[in-house]
Amino acid sequence: MNQVWRKAFGITGLILMLGGAPSWGAPPNNDDSDAAGNTAGGTGALQNTTTGAFNTADGFFALFSTIGNFNTAIGAEALVSNTTGGANTASGAFALFSNTTGGANTASGAGALFSNTTGANNTAIGS
Repeated sequence: MNQVWRKAFGITGLILMLGGAPSWGAPPNNDDSDAAGNTAGGTGALQNTTTGAFNTADGFFALFSTIGNFNTAIGAEALVSNTTGGANTASGAFALFSNTTGGANTASGAGALFSNTTGANNTAIGS
């Protein structure tokens, strides 16, 4: 059991320290959350977030621009169109891609809930 934990922590350390520098990206610096509790990794992730709080994005342009709160986007362009929607979880490339104001949605899988814009309280699993 201890060996499993050591491997898990070793892999986590490797991911965070590729090339001697943390790989987890802005805002506003390359290894911490910002003052509002937003954490991002990947080119363009949370790039235009101004007042949103407690959002997590990891992936190319994930949660690109939002003022919503409590969103999680993992995957390329997951929740990329989100503006004010909150409490959404998108896992997979293009999951909840078109969502703008919809809230409390869960999408897991590439393109899951791709066309949802304002719908709330939806769950989709799969492509």
